[in-house]
Amino acid sequence: MAIVVNNRLYNAIIKSLSGSISCYIVQFLIMMVYARVFTPDEFGVIASIQVFILLFQVFSDIGIGPAIINENRITKKQRDGLYSFTMILGMIFSVLFYYIFSNLSQYYTAYNYGYITLMVSISIATNMFMAVPISALNKDAKFITISVVTISAEVISFIIVLILFYFNFGIYSLGFRFLLISVFKYFLLLYFSKRTELGRCKLGLDFSLVKKIIRFYSLQSGFNFVNFFSRNLDTILISKYFGVTDLAIYDKSYQLMRYPLMLSTFALNPAIQPILTKEKNKAKIAIEHINISNKLLFFSVLISFFIYNNSENIVYVVFGEQWKGVIPLIEVFSIMIPFQAVSSISGPFFQACNKPKMLFF
Repeated sequence: MAIVVNNRLYNAIIKSLSGSISCYIVQFLIMMVYARVFTPDEFGVIASIQVFILLFQVFSDIGIGPAIINENRITKKQRDGLYSFTMILGMIFSVLFYYIFSNLSQYYTAYNYGYITLMVSISIATNMFMAVPISALNKDAKFITISVVTISAEVISFIIVLILFYFNFGIYSLGFRFLLISVFKYFLLLYFSKRTELGRCKLGLDFSLVKKIIRFYSLQSGFNFVNFFSRNLDTILISKYFGVTDLAIYDKSYQLMRYPLMLSTFALNPAIQPILTKEKNKAKIAIEHINISNKLLFFSVLISFFIYNNSENIVYVVFGEQWKGVIPLIEVFSIMIPFQAVSSISGPFFQACNKPKMLFF
């Protein structure tokens, strides 16, 4: 049994890594183009609103993904009821974001966000709508399909953003990117979810699974909330007290540091819970955690050393000369990579053991 779980886990990890690496390469190349098309000031404006998008995603994450993966049997009525709940929740959070940020932005920054706030509000709702379809694909370990969807949404959106920029939409074309990606991704995920065991969801009124999710995964949401502020409070403070240009430099530095993590830790995470949920022996799960952590630590130390010693060349190649302010910051951030890699892998192991309480603590 241990060998079977082992094989399934590492097969799933290979699929997840392959798909995620493909996505991140495409996103990385697109980011290189954006860094040369848009100015640091424009990126700073987008970065200042993006932190609040993440906050609303934290509030809207009540553990739907992990719950669907952990449930052995979900009826079609329960699935449809859960989908209806995400639709209602998405619309509520969309309206709340628009109202709160429209008022907060007057204090938070001098920039008038206008239509950007409206576009982002709609994208928040759409991101919530895709919770059930993407969980259905994750449950069946269809990581390659998810990657194809993500890449397709990114590329189509990229082309449209450049067309809008060509027609002088300026920063609005960059803001429109949030909406484009979320809409394309939602419809593609909904289409491909038909081929999963859970099937394509529809609107329904059976909310029995919703009650179970809210009761059991409240601590997971607590973890997400604390984790959000530990990772994003700096962005809020920099935007308020230093301005959007400095925020853009800081955000690009942090983003560059995160890419090695995306190619390792974040790419592994989706594969771990669906496989290890079926493993009842907690000692074996602990052993897998140690094995994966050791490998991550080894590779992340090498990556950290490489980035620290080649920061100037990396910044000029990836972003261009207008982003040279990133160089000293990425040297500091590179030191964080091994610590981030090892600590970030623990989440799905706690979820696989049905221990959101321990994850929160």
